Amino acid sequence: MNKFYLLTVFFFCFLYSHAQAPSIQWQKALGGTNMDKIADIIQTPDGGYIAAGGTSSSDGDLTNDNSIANGWVVKMNNLGVIEWQRTYGGLGSESFSKIKLTSDGGYVLVGTTNSTDGIFSVNQGESDAWVVKLDGVGNIVWQTVLGSIETDYVYDIKPTADGGCIFVGATEVIHTSGWIGWQDYWIVKLTSTGSFQWQRTYGGTTDDYAQNVLETSDNGYLVTGYSQSDDGDVLDNHGDMDVWILKLDTAGAIVWQRNLGGTGDDFGVEALQTADGGYIIAGDTNSNDGDVVGKLHEEYDFWVIKLDVTGNIVWQKTYGGSGTEYPTGIAQTADNGYIISGVSQNANDGDVTNNHGLTDFWILKLNGNGVLQWQKSYGGSENDYPTNVEQTLDGRYIVSGFTASDNGDVVGYHGNVDGWLIKLDTGGNNLPVQPQFASIQQPVSGSVGINTNFMVSGQVFVAGLTDVAPNVSGQAPGIQAWIGLSPVGQNTNPASWSNWVPATHNGTYVGNNDEYFANISISVSGTYYYATRYLLDDGCYVYGGINSSGFGNFWDGVNYQSGVLTVTEPAVPLQGVYNVMVEKLNTTGGPYFFTNETVTNTALNQYRTTNVANYYPQGGTPGSTGTVGLAYNQPGYTFKRVGYNILVEDQLLFDYFSNPISQTPTQFNASTYNPTTGVIIIEYTIMFSGVPREYRSTYNPVILGTNQIIANSFSYYPNPVKEVLNLSGIESDFSYEIYNFTGQQVAFGDVRSGQNQINMANLVKGNYIVRIISGAEIRTIKVIRD
Repeated sequence: MNKFYLLTVFFFCFLYSHAQAPSIQWQKALGGTNMDKIADIIQTPDGGYIAAGGTSSSDGDLTNDNSIANGWVVKMNNLGVIEWQRTYGGLGSESFSKIKLTSDGGYVLVGTTNSTDGIFSVNQGESDAWVVKLDGVGNIVWQTVLGSIETDYVYDIKPTADGGCIFVGATEVIHTSGWIGWQDYWIVKLTSTGSFQWQRTYGGTTDDYAQNVLETSDNGYLVTGYSQSDDGDVLDNHGDMDVWILKLDTAGAIVWQRNLGGTGDDFGVEALQTADGGYIIAGDTNSNDGDVVGKLHEEYDFWVIKLDVTGNIVWQKTYGGSGTEYPTGIAQTADNGYIISGVSQNANDGDVTNNHGLTDFWILKLNGNGVLQWQKSYGGSENDYPTNVEQTLDGRYIVSGFTASDNGDVVGYHGNVDGWLIKLDTGGNNLPVQPQFASIQQPVSGSVGINTNFMVSGQVFVAGLTDVAPNVSGQAPGIQAWIGLSPVGQNTNPASWSNWVPATHNGTYVGNNDEYFANISISVSGTYYYATRYLLDDGCYVYGGINSSGFGNFWDGVNYQSGVLTVTEPAVPLQGVYNVMVEKLNTTGGPYFFTNETVTNTALNQYRTTNVANYYPQGGTPGSTGTVGLAYNQPGYTFKRVGYNILVEDQLLFDYFSNPISQTPTQFNASTYNPTTGVIIIEYTIMFSGVPREYRSTYNPVILGTNQIIANSFSYYPNPVKEVLNLSGIESDFSYEIYNFTGQQVAFGDVRSGQNQINMANLVKGNYIVRIISGAEIRTIKVIRD
């Protein structure tokens, strides 16, 4: 039996039945009215969670879905309240299978794609591997697509100690005979920037699927999966599928391998390295011979195997009932035991209790020797499929998966299939805690200047968690507090905010409540909203608000809302002579100081707007070359150039080579353009009393021409372009990068010398920046795709 196809069925097909389930701490159904799956979840350093999977919905919790199916990432607080969510992908179908935290506070994800637009234009076959690096707030840092001409599968990814990552899956490979065989283990190592480092394929002439990878303490790797082969790289198959484990060195070469199982089917799913240097393997089996000892049921059962450092079996145990059970995730717990998530189907006997009828979340807690300590089933009357389990910072557990149920333990179902999260206590039960009061204590609103402290205070009271005697101030054990700020002008739910200042407990306050306060100081003018946040002893957050009369209680967005803070800036005259400091970016040298630079400026607006000041270079006219200096008649202020971006028609030109920063005041050569209409804009920052202020100035009416000549020997045509952009004047190989006008990279590639063409047919109509790299020379051009 090929287990890959069994897993696929459970991912997409859902049946029906009924039952009850034990209570849970909290649960969340996430999604819309179509198919939404959570494939993985991890806890984030702020105590919240981030989950990844796939979605085809565009309603409910989903926004911005514009394809058949997208990769989906959801950031939540510690109660599962969404802080932000994003979808990623092209015009085809994408989904993520794993997400992991990286050392820089971002995330790396792996999944599959069959799109062929944008960056996916490099897609090689029916489905390719897709690796995405995100920053801490979900912006794409880099992404790459890799694969063969056939269908490729990816199941796991891990960050590596060198800052890169390694992922595993399965691919169809072309053997030396030229015959395209079955799936082989596929192992790919990438650098910290997503560049290809090395890959390995291992297997035989039948199915071999790599499911899990981990970096080992000796800087090598352990790859776990299953194999049906008994030739090629595979040794000692027991019959049908076996658990196949590869120990690799740092370059991916095999150090040792183990084939574990019996004469039935045996599958390896997850693996961890244990404190003794050995490994724990979670898989499933329907064998009862060979390496499998003590199995009591005919169908598939969990199979947990403890190995020593060289892969020899220390102990092995099976768990299950008369139905089918198989694991999906394993984590080591603080007591050196293990927590395992998996599926239990149609069983209510053996080790399984309280099954709801079809597939349930089945969670097992084992001690360090594999002895079952407790087990719980969770779900509803439809199919419920878990995908991962993690022990949380508070010692409890978070389980991810998806569900088609709308009853039982599932609350808030949106339709079709939803992502489903459940939070458990250390025994798999709930630990409900409800605070009686939380608030902003004062004030309702305020107004201060930039960089001026503004104090906000709030109170919280939780019966049973506070150690305060009547009318005596004290701090409840385990409670922490923060004062938070929303983005400028956005009065949103504080659960979605990311800017929180730790608050100090007020030990002088007299009363049963706990009071906390913090000073807020803001360097950018605008309207802000503030609220209080309290972390309770059970790991839950509550938020405090205030009403117009000054009375506070739980934030609800209606009766009790956020406070309002207005931050103002001092008026600064735009007259006078300034000292100038020019800093180089991405080059050596600098800073360079100039004094008494004078130029005529016309102020349009003083603060943070487009086109703050218009000017021409000294002694110059539009279209000419001139020396630029910035002047204001206000001695004592310093003008600081902290950015050096040139924009054409309000669009950024990347690393424009005709405008270097030198030791003389910067010169701009407009003669390299065909001046007609439009503007060049220079962005810069002025430091007022140590606080940066952003400005922009316009220079010279110019526009890019149809056959624009950037250098004496280089040109490109046609512009606008329908399909192929031709280039001349390049005598060597070159690479290119194409960006849309939001700064997102949409295509890239390499071109051999003499070919000198870039295919833009797959891009949507619009304006693009094309960056051409030939040796040490970089050219940047604007192209219109018609």
